Amino acid sequence: MTEENDSFVLQKSQILEDFNDEQVSFLYFCGWIVDGRAGGFIVGRTHPTDSILCFVRHDDGKFSNIHVDGFEYVINPYAAERNFARLQELNSFQDEHHTLQEIPLSLASRIINTSAQPQDKYILMLNGGFIINRRATAKHFKELEEINNSSNPYNYYDINYLNPANRDNRDENGNIVIKLPR
Repeated sequence: MTEENDSFVLQKSQILEDFNDEQVSFLYFCGWIVDGRAGGFIVGRTHPTDSILCFVRHDDGKFSNIHVDGFEYVINPYAAERNFARLQELNSFQDEHHTLQEIPLSLASRIINTSAQPQDKYILMLNGGFIINRRATAKHFKELEEINNSSNPYNYYDINYLNPANRDNRDENGNIVIKLPR
């Protein structure tokens, strides 16, 4: 990253710290912000090329910002609070040779896709979430999914919630079996 780019990012960060709900909502509804409040796997840029800017909403309604990378994992604040010690342990994994080769997605997987043109999107997060580095994400993806989904008020994305007829219709692996109407 050049000095000029560092300066731009700093200016951008200073501006974002003054954002309020109305401004962030406007950007969200315009499609420039991806909702990451429920946590999930981040798809997007990594540090060598730049990072992804996140709006972090605090309880007082103010926003701060952080930078994250693609291939990191966001744990929602509720799961982070209940599993903080384990998340710290998982996040300590830093093996440079361990990379993500494939993603074992399930129906409960959450993907935070920031890739877009002409400019990548930002992420909206809640204060108290936990960011897992990409090496630890690669090694512990399945456990991170389980932790994130174990305490998540955003489970309305689950098809079971949307269709009561599908409740408790799971196969031996826990995947939802959808019964289609005849």
